[in-house]
Amino acid sequence: HFLLGQAYLVTGENNLAKESFERAVALYPGQIDARRSLAALESQSGRHQQARARLDDLLKQRPNDLAALDMLMMVDLVTKNWVEAERTLERLRTASKDSAVAIMAEGRLRQAQGQYDKAGAAYERATALAPNDPQPLLSLVKLDVAQGHADRAKTRLDTLLAARPDHLIGHGLLGEVLTLSGHPQEADVQFREASRVNPKWITPWLDWGGLWLAQKQPDQAVQVIQAGLKANPDSEELQMLLASAYSTQGQIDSAITAYGGALRLNPRNVLVANNLAVLLVDYKGDPQSLQKAFALSRDFEKDAPHPLFLDTLGWVRFKMGQQEEALRLMKDAVAKSPDVPTLNYHLGMAFYQSGKTTEARAYLSKALKSAEAFQGRHEAEQILSQMKG
Repeated sequence: HFLLGQAYLVTGENNLAKESFERAVALYPGQIDARRSLAALESQSGRHQQARARLDDLLKQRPNDLAALDMLMMVDLVTKNWVEAERTLERLRTASKDSAVAIMAEGRLRQAQGQYDKAGAAYERATALAPNDPQPLLSLVKLDVAQGHADRAKTRLDTLLAARPDHLIGHGLLGEVLTLSGHPQEADVQFREASRVNPKWITPWLDWGGLWLAQKQPDQAVQVIQAGLKANPDSEELQMLLASAYSTQGQIDSAITAYGGALRLNPRNVLVANNLAVLLVDYKGDPQSLQKAFALSRDFEKDAPHPLFLDTLGWVRFKMGQQEEALRLMKDAVAKSPDVPTLNYHLGMAFYQSGKTTEARAYLSKALKSAEAFQGRHEAEQILSQMKG
């Protein structure tokens, strides 16, 4: 049951995961991993009191369970319960004999309280104590950047890499800092090193591809992302970034293939399903593509009622000739996000096709008032001028 619960977590089926973990605990009350997983699920769902109750129950039996104490600290921080957090910190110090786990918890607590100098000092102690653990260094660099001290983060990482040129995460972090401080060429060098030293670490590949997309060089981005996928063929994120880069280049067939690859890796990725449906309906539009777009988007209203997703389903139905359903969905989308030009354009087009020219004019005009580029701007301009003419 525990393994089944983990499988459900991977596919995003949290309710089924919870049921499986509950069964595992009922059958084997000593199944600690399942009990921790239940507490984590409660916390992620915003049920912090229930999470705390589960962790307290577990810690009665296992007072020195570091993972459970660390989770309890996270609950304390999210709920800003500083009194309990100080207590939990003391328990962590005792249980871990002042290990890096306790020092990291201290850093997170001080950071949450806005005591940044104390947080930085704690992260530095943890980095010295556990030099091969990426988390203390990552927390330290993030804290520097959040405080506007990118220069301090750069100096810190330069010093580290001078001493340890093959540090597993140093080059990737330095690449991020250089990107943030507007040094793309230097960042490129660091991401290249990161991919050599630690090719299985996905983040630098994503940052490196994103760097070239931001520099308006999608060809370069595609090369980087393809190299990343060679090292990490099962990376859903890299497949998504590849699809995005191809879309930017106008290589729609390649983008469709890349989104298909991402969906094979995770069939429940709603964002990928949405983006693929949009490409099929906007750039293909043949009956087979429309059917596929509908299959991808038909559950959006039930499972993912975000305005952009509702609009996609409405636009697909509109292209399939289902005008009433399309109008209902697109009105709902625009009501939720009234200033998104694509949503106004789609609703305007649906009204235009239904012969409701007053409404069509209002929504198409609103779409064109936006400075944002959107697919269909030219068509909206043409139809508005026809209606005026």
